[in-house]
Amino acid sequence: MNPTLSEEFRVRIDSKKDLIFAAIVAVLIVLPAIIVLLLLNMIGDYIDLSGFGLRNMVIRWLIMSIIIAAVGLSSAFFPKGSKPRLILCLSMRILAVATLWIVTSGGTIEMDLTEGLSSMMGDTGDLNAKITIGLVVFNVILSLLIMLKCLVHMGEYQDCRQEYLDKYFGGR
Repeated sequence: MNPTLSEEFRVRIDSKKDLIFAAIVAVLIVLPAIIVLLLLNMIGDYIDLSGFGLRNMVIRWLIMSIIIAAVGLSSAFFPKGSKPRLILCLSMRILAVATLWIVTSGGTIEMDLTEGLSSMMGDTGDLNAKITIGLVVFNVILSLLIMLKCLVHMGEYQDCRQEYLDKYFGGR
């Protein structure tokens, strides 16, 4: 008889190493976003970045990174082979793909350079400068690569499942 999902969702921390590793990963995800946001604020004092859309992109990235870090940190509370760890790891990958598409606004980044150029160069007259960057192919390839990591998580679950059941549930 297999354990119920509620029995498996009891927190079991086997080693502090997993918890420390998860905290380090959380810092490595969130810290660069904060640094970039601070740099954009410092540069924004000298150059008008409103037309570039970078600030909004970084803010979306920061919000999603915090959510991914929280899910990743939560997965460290469960041992390999448990269903909650599998669910959280797969959720983290799905959130990573969602972040990719949200940050790049569906694979198309549009920047209006008119305001930024006029603040740097003065009066530009009737200059209308817009750049559209299509990232759909790049996003699809990167999404597939991220989702390949799901196979690793499923393999980890399958390989460690019996050991997990033996250790915590007496081989049920």
